[in-house]
Amino acid sequence: MANDPTVQAIWLAVSDLERSRAFYRDVVGLRPAAPLAGAAQFELGSYVRLWLWPSQAGPLAALSTPTQSAEAAPALPPNAGAPPKVAQRQAAPWGALVLAVPEGIEARCQELEARGVVFETPLTGSPLGRMARFPDPDGHLLCLWEPNPATTALARPPSDAATRQNQEMLTLLGRAEDAKTLGDYDEAVTLYQMIVAAEPAYSVAWGTMSYALNQQGRYAESLAASERALALDPTLAEVWNNRGNALHALGRHEDALAAFDRGIRLAPATPEFLINKALALASISRQAEALALLDRALVLNQFQAVAWSNRGWVLSLLGRYDEALESVEHALGLGLQAAGALDTKGYALAGLSRHAEALACYNRALLQAPHDAEILAHKAASLQALGRGPSADRDGEGVERKEDANKQQRDN
Repeated sequence: MANDPTVQAIWLAVSDLERSRAFYRDVVGLRPAAPLAGAAQFELGSYVRLWLWPSQAGPLAALSTPTQSAEAAPALPPNAGAPPKVAQRQAAPWGALVLAVPEGIEARCQELEARGVVFETPLTGSPLGRMARFPDPDGHLLCLWEPNPATTALARPPSDAATRQNQEMLTLLGRAEDAKTLGDYDEAVTLYQMIVAAEPAYSVAWGTMSYALNQQGRYAESLAASERALALDPTLAEVWNNRGNALHALGRHEDALAAFDRGIRLAPATPEFLINKALALASISRQAEALALLDRALVLNQFQAVAWSNRGWVLSLLGRYDEALESVEHALGLGLQAAGALDTKGYALAGLSRHAEALACYNRALLQAPHDAEILAHKAASLQALGRGPSADRDGEGVERKEDANKQQRDN
């Protein structure tokens, strides 16, 4: 039948996207297909594609980290002949067999449920279209996918008449993704502007451009780009998150929270969305709610260092300094050495009246962000608590800088 499912893509979760991209391209020799934000795609013949997603981000992230025991694992279809492997899959990187359903995905899900299939996730939207996931009798994941028309058009091999135009578009997409990955957001925005000028209905390009604009601090423009993307496809969870970040930066806190909620409803198992909403809540003195969201994020991914760090900050704001210190130490132990984490540790230490240790943390944070007003204010407060003025700490700061430089040389 015309609407029967066909194999469209193989998705694999990978721990290092760029390393895996290079391996499949340069070692295996697969031909790259249309790149998308946060993923790599390769041709496997016909219309089948191999897609690589980071194991801690994208649509595979929520189920690539251990979130439940084997006893609590989702039930498999009733005709399963082997013990469930869902828990084992969640404890390690895994992939999914994607079955494309051109239209009528709701009816297809109902048919499968009538045959005894139990879905791990309900039908939800994503930047790629709508999808629902379920395990086979051995616990391997299958995904029904109703593609986003704009994404599908760019992913399929071009016709002879459109070869040159599509290849130019693929080149632009690849350059834009590379620029974004390298943090060259000026170049990324310029390229995405060229892409949407040629393909104004390409919602994912508008959405990715909104992210790049956010990274540049161009929040009003980011907001406009997210509005264009969501007008084309309101199921883009990542774009709702981008919109929330822009609104939060513009001081429109209630609108930001509403945007984050939309993204979370579409992708409830994405830790980053929960973290961003938590930060917005903390900024308007709703720390208890923020803490609950950060705890939810850590249930989804206990190795999310940013969640541990921000949890430490919120606990400090609540005056729970011992717990705050323990939380941020966990973040630092996971390898996070960002200025914000070091500042949070200093703030927690200061709350425990350990100001000399706090100063050491602030000085290390200022090596990365020497003009950060908040860190400077925290440092000044600890200096005052020690009965020292800013000038009295110049020698100590110099020692910290020298020791840090020596440590970097040793680490290298």
